[in-house]
Amino acid sequence: MIALASLALLLPLLYTALMPHPPLVMVLDTLDLLTAFISLYIWLLFQVIPPQVSSATLCTKGALGALVALAITMNLTFPQDLHWGVLFFYLAVAAGFAFLLRPALLAVGGSIVLALSTLLVMRPAFSADLQQHLG
Repeated sequence: MIALASLALLLPLLYTALMPHPPLVMVLDTLDLLTAFISLYIWLLFQVIPPQVSSATLCTKGALGALVALAITMNLTFPQDLHWGVLFFYLAVAAGFAFLLRPALLAVGGSIVLALSTLLVMRPAFSADLQQHLG
């Protein structure tokens, strides 16, 4: 499962979280939030792969909502580190698998919009640099 193997992309996040030698409480909070995100992501993948004939269940939608909240929280926790934006990639993957084609496209598009708005609006220090690279 490539979607599960891609979790290796999260290892640099641990390095960026631990490198400035933060207080132990912040390290534990970061590990807790990242563990919750990874656990939800893996649970979602096992719920939605192979694709179901029907649309996502209420529980699946709730788990996707929790992934959204965790991705935003982690990005706001480390506002000077763009590496945490990769969490939105995992959100898009889970959303893409959770729905049938048309709703999946909307969910993936929503994940992209959420990621861009987080990077451009919630991180003003990087907004000018990103806009120069994008424009």
